[in-house]
Parts: sequence; structure tokens; C-alpha cells
Amino acid sequence: MWARGVMLVFAMVMLGSARAPGRVVVWAWERPEDLRFVGDGADVAMQSGFIVLSGDGVLARGRRFPLQMSGRPSTVLVHIQIDRGRPLAWTPDQRRETAEAVLAFGQAAGANRLQVDFEVRRSERSVLLDLLSDVRRSLPKDKQLSMTALASWCEAETWLDAAPVDEIVPMLFRIGTGGQALKAKL
Repeated sequence: MWARGVMLVFAMVMLGSARAPGRVVVWAWERPEDLRFVGDGADVAMQSGFIVLSGDGVLARGRRFPLQMSGRPSTVLVHIQIDRGRPLAWTPDQRRETAEAVLAFGQAAGANRLQVDFEVRRSERSVLLDLLSDVRRSLPKDKQLSMTALASWCEAETWLDAAPVDEIVPMLFRIGTGGQALKAKL
């Protein structure tokens, strides 16, 4: 039986991924998790950091809950969100501090892949692309850079072509109208 609270992704569309196609990925989000049952049968993606961009500030914290697993995660994930109560300034200092935080959290657990999870509005796409470019520039050459993307971003939008990443992982949850057709297409 799968551990409570673990989201499994059984089929993922990956662009330019070194991961074996069709490999199961177990996601360990922000809660205590015991994934020792997984063994070598799946990859583990572990949330290692959480960043909130608020006005011109950056609030960053690491994982608060323990993760038990055999081996090490293949991916460390940093979740970023914008505080909708304070308009984002996206100053040079904020941009630098955010990239530094992502890179620091990316060093957790010795994973070979760093994934950025950052849902942005259409008007904020340049913020995401700026951040990915800054992280890519400073990421060790032996580490892959990955990003999550809303499934709708992957369907017909071309702005993702500018993302300097090794893979784009569509997130197939909470899909609204047309979701079944989009899942079938992906």
C-alpha cells in the first residue's frame, strides 16, 4: 500500500530527460514521509525548500519534516510562490537572493537533478525565465535542471522554449475544462 500523502506520477512527459521513460516518480512534499518501501523501484523527488517572494523580499526555508527513504532522492524540488498580498518588485537583489536560495536548497541530499516548481501568471513568465537562467548559470555541470509546468503551458504555448532546462515535467492535477483531452494528448 502506498504511504498516505504521497503523490505518485506514473506517466510523465519529459523533454530531454536522462530519466528512463515510464519510470515511476514518488513525490515527497511538505509532510513527514516514510518511503523506505519504494526501494529501487522508483525515483524519489523530495521537496527540499520553500520560497515566498513578497514585495521586494525573499522568505526562504528548508524542509520542515523528516523523509525516510533508502538511498537518496534523484530530484530535489524547490517550490516558489508569489505572495499575492504584496506586489512583486523583482529587484536585482531579490532576483539574486532567490537564485542563491534555490541553489542552496538544490544541494540537499546529493541529488543529480534540481527541479523548480513555480506557477506564474502570464505577466510573470519573465520572472520564472530569469530565475531559471540565473540558476542554470550557477548550477554545477553534472546537475540537471528541471522545471514543473502546468499542463496547459505545455499544450500550445511556446514561451517554454526559452526555458534553459533539461526537462519540463507537466503537472497533471486540478486540470479544469478539457482536462481529459489534454491528459490523452500528453
